[in-house]
Parts: sequence; structure tokens; C-alpha cells
Amino acid sequence: MKRKLFIILLFILLLKIKVNATTQGTLMLSYEDGIYYTMISDNFYMSYKFPFYTIGNDIVYCIQPGANITTYSYVGEDGFINSPYSDELNLKLELIAHYGYEYPDHNTIKYRMATQELIWELTGKIVEFWTMQYGNGNRIDVELEKEEIMRLVNEHYIKPSFDNITLEFNLGDRIVLTDTNNVLDYYNITNDYGNNIQKDNNNLEIEFTKPGSYTIELSKDNYDNEMTVVFIGNGLESQRLGKFRVSSILKSYINVNVIGARIKLVKKDSESNEVIKRRIKFKIKNIDTDEYICENSKCIFETNDRGYFITDNYYVGNYQITELEEQDYGNYVLNTDDLIISIDNTSNFEYDNDIIYNVEFTNKRVKGILHIDKIGEELDINNNTFNYNNIPLKDVKYNIFANDNIIVNDKIIYTKDDLVMELITDDNGQAISDYLEIGSYYLKEIESSNDNMIDNNIYYFDIEYDNYLTDTVDKYIKLYNYLPKGKLEFYKYDIDNNNPIEDTLIEIYYLNNNEHSLIYSDYTEIGRAHVW
Repeated sequence: MKRKLFIILLFILLLKIKVNATTQGTLMLSYEDGIYYTMISDNFYMSYKFPFYTIGNDIVYCIQPGANITTYSYVGEDGFINSPYSDELNLKLELIAHYGYEYPDHNTIKYRMATQELIWELTGKIVEFWTMQYGNGNRIDVELEKEEIMRLVNEHYIKPSFDNITLEFNLGDRIVLTDTNNVLDYYNITNDYGNNIQKDNNNLEIEFTKPGSYTIELSKDNYDNEMTVVFIGNGLESQRLGKFRVSSILKSYINVNVIGARIKLVKKDSESNEVIKRRIKFKIKNIDTDEYICENSKCIFETNDRGYFITDNYYVGNYQITELEEQDYGNYVLNTDDLIISIDNTSNFEYDNDIIYNVEFTNKRVKGILHIDKIGEELDINNNTFNYNNIPLKDVKYNIFANDNIIVNDKIIYTKDDLVMELITDDNGQAISDYLEIGSYYLKEIESSNDNMIDNNIYYFDIEYDNYLTDTVDKYIKLYNYLPKGKLEFYKYDIDNNNPIEDTLIEIYYLNNNEHSLIYSDYTEIGRAHVW
């Protein structure tokens, strides 16, 4: 616990040191033989050996020419807190020293001299270098070094010519951007957003492999992580010195909108629009290239237990989605209509930490139709006799009940013995049900008609999956009803002696709407007549 506390306290202390950004050190001066400077301004002239200034490990420059060095103990603060100059002049000092001696390939004595000369010239001094004091001997020319430093200073804020442009491309497109400002070499690619980007001399080559709207970022090189520090005498007024670096990082941006998305296919019921939670297989063909998309060895996409799939890769262009035959469709049939989609800049995408093109692929449920053919009876009287003729029996009422739970998409829509629908036969004695879901049912007659007796039987039937190409299953049932019938035995007796009387004529008439129709005529035999 003490060790953890010590580490935390040490971390806080380090943070404070960083925030204070105070640097202490001892000024060191060194000289090269045969290098002298002359410095001239209004009422001012001096000449001396050219000094190389360092404080600790830092190379520093004199920013107060003519001021005395009264101490070698210095303290520095990050930034320009200790600078005696304006913000404008400070920024020029920073750029000159940044591109001066410590800049890559500038590490020569002449570049160090040129850097200091440019700084002194900013303060209003005229400076020359000689091989001897007071401008004697040969002049040491550092003009080429000064020009190179100032070229870099003057180009510092120039960005690539394509800075802040906006581009729209398709996924997979390749482009080359040429920097007509000729400064691309100074910039690094600091955020490519997953695209393939290369610098080739003054060209930026981009292959768009990441869809979406975003900004590619380029940053200008800073050759080290040092900061600007201005040093003052520690407790004494002394000549001020500075170490300079560019304080801000220049950035260049390329705004892009890359068209492309992962394809998400959701399997849905064409009637209810509910998701079909089955594993159904598809193929996807790129119409533009006439090639199938392959993300596995079989080039097949399969919906998961939640009824959808999402491609691993991103796509753009025109595609044909085909549902494959000969698979387990459950209660559904194959949708033979291919789905054509176009992923382009007019598409609506779903954004949720990803770019998704949503597709709904529907299927019809297999359903059944029950056909009832109802036959009844009617009495036919003709030539003093009668018959029972079959007729289509209309207005017979039936109820269809669930014989088991009826399940659609994992939901019970009817429990066992629930009434599913009512049917009534038409003039042709026929009744046709609405579409019935796959399942087990039973049929009960509720009312008969035309004096026919009710059929009290229960008829069981199943609506079964036929095949993945047929969405309708037809079930036919032929049922019969009958008129009520009875048996009549007629006995003829002599009332006095109770003997049978033979050869008595018996006639039976059918009464219908007060009209009488003879339907039976016969003589008794030993006193008895039979009527069926």
C-alpha cells in the first residue's frame, strides 16, 4: 500500500513539474578559430569571436545582442513568457531557429552562424562574419544557408494544394492527388481512416478501402518533440537566450465521402412483416462484374437464428440476391424472384458504428384451403311412390377448431380447441375456407338445413407442408346429411274377435303445404301391412 501511495505521489509531482515547465541550467560558451562577427546598428558597433551557446544539452541563441552576460546560471520557461518581443517577432524567431542549425541536414557551422545572424537581424542589427576581428581577413559567406532557412520559413504555412478539398468516390476507387504547391514532402499521413495511402514524391496515392464520410489528416513534420524555451539569468538581469521550435503542428485535411456499405439481409414474412427466424441460404452476384461475392469457400450467405445476415465486407454497385433451392424452409416457400439492389450515393444507410445497407427479402407462408362438398337428401314423390335424391345442401354451418396449438414464427396463434373460423355452404353445397396455417384441425357441423339431420361426427384433417415451391395446400372433404326416416308397421284386426283382417287397402299420403300426395298403397296380409 505504501509503495502504491509513493508511486501516486511521484506521478503527481511529475505532473506538477511538467505543468510548471521550468528549466534550469548553466550557460556554456564555445568558439571556433577564425570565425568573428561584426554587428552594426544605430550608434552601435561590436566585433568578437562568434560564440556557440548551449545550456545543458540545449543549443540556444542570443536574442538580445549587445546585452551583457552577467551570470552563467539560467532559468527558462516554456513559450515566450520571458521574451522581450512582440508575438509577431516571437513567431519569426521560432520559425528561423526551427529551420536553422538543428533542422535535418542543416547541422553545419555555417547553418549555426546563419541562424544566429537571421535572429540578430530581426532585432535590427547588421551582421557579417569574417576570419579576423573587426572585419579583417576574409568574409565568411553564409547567404546560401540564410536563403535556405528563409525559404523554409516562408513556405512554412503553405499547405498542399488539395488542402480541405471534398471528394466523393466509390469504395475501391484509386486516385492520385498532385500537390502543385510542392510541399507534400513535409507532411506525414497521420490519419488514413483505414484507406491505403502512399506518398510518391509530390503525389498522394489513395485507394479507398473504408466507406463513410470522414476526414483524412496530414500533419507537417516536426523533427523532434522539443519546445520553445526562453532563458533569463537566474536572479540577475543577463542577456536573454532562446531555444526555439514551432509550437503548433500544421495539419492539412482531405474531406471524403466514400460510398459503400455492408449488406444486411433480413428474412421477413410477406404477410405479417415479422422476421422469419430460420437459417435460409442465399447467393449474391455483382451484376457489374457478373461475379458472385465470396466470403467463404461456398460463396453462400446464411441467415442466423435471428433471421438475418450481414456481410463481412463493404460493397458498392449493383447486386442480385438469389434465394437457394432445396433447403429447409419450414412453413415457407421459396421466393423465386431475385432481389436487385443498388448501393450508390442515393442509398439510405444505417449508421451505428458501421455503415449498413438494409435489405428485406420476403417469403410466403404455406397455407391450406379446406374445400367442403356437402350432399343432402330430398324426398321425391312420383307415380304414387317416393325416393330420396341426393342434392347439394346449402346453408349448413361448420366450425373449424384447432386440434393442436397452431404456431407461426414461434408464436402460438391458436391454442388447442380454439375456434379458427366458421363456414356456411353455398347454393352448390360447397364451402371454402380462408387460408389456414400449417397445423392440425378438426371440423364440426353446427347447423344443418332442408330438414336434413345434423352430422354429429368430428372430422380431423391436417394442413401439411407440401414442398418449397407451392404456397397453397388444398384439402377436400365430401360429407353427407340425411333426412330423418322411420319404420311403420300397420296391423288390421277385427275388434270383436281380435282376428287379423286380410286384403285391407292401406294408403299413405304426404302432406305438404295442405297438399296431399299419395306415397304408399298396399293391402294387408294376415292383417299386417309394412311401410319402410
